[in-house]
Amino acid sequence: MPVFPESSLLIVVMMMAVPVWSRLCVHVCCVCRAGRVEESCLRAVLVVVLSASGALGTMGALAACGRGGDDARGGGGPSASAVSASATASPTVDLPADQAAAREAALAMPAPQKPENMDENSSEGAIATATYFVQLYPYVYATGDLEQWKSMSRQDCLFCNSVITNVKELHESGGWADPWLHTITQTGYSDPGPGSEYSRIDILFDQEAAYKYDGTGAPPEVNEPQTNTLLILAMKYEDGRWIVREGQVEENDGE
Repeated sequence: MPVFPESSLLIVVMMMAVPVWSRLCVHVCCVCRAGRVEESCLRAVLVVVLSASGALGTMGALAACGRGGDDARGGGGPSASAVSASATASPTVDLPADQAAAREAALAMPAPQKPENMDENSSEGAIATATYFVQLYPYVYATGDLEQWKSMSRQDCLFCNSVITNVKELHESGGWADPWLHTITQTGYSDPGPGSEYSRIDILFDQEAAYKYDGTGAPPEVNEPQTNTLLILAMKYEDGRWIVREGQVEENDGE
């Protein structure tokens, strides 16, 4: 799997300055689980959000191939805690001993520690929140616990909802991902541009190799170590905290 399976989303964020790291190129692909691109993916390529000045921003996405995009947060489905509890209680098959142990360890992964300043209405608070968001990503895939991820995401955040959908599907089927580490190497902050409500936060990071299991006892899907992956987040301070409006993943072009 790519560093973010959700990097199959193309999310174009244009309300801010030119990207800090221009040597990075956007990773654009849309490979659905069934190997096909559904019409709903294409319909969501460009979502234009206009302000009174006509420049709030342009955000596009290839949604998770029409699978639960609009109701990824619930709509009658099980809660994140219920998914995690269900996964803990009843694997879909009798796993090999090594995988059963790996699964137990993944489900017991502790949540990352929240930075003390992440709720400050400042550039430092925004960066702290974005840093925590990046560190939550391996946690939700390992445990299926989406409570904090959801609380930090707007309900119309396509990137955020794609993560929710993918994690639910993985854990409901008895799957999991082994915990892995994101090492943040650089951060950046930009104030909202003219006509925009959203600040831009850039998080550049490396990641260890990641192993995702489907719960059938089959060998894991392996993602090789990645370096210089950039996550761009559009965020807004509201109700005493920073909320993620949208995200875009860019990967190193190899230079």
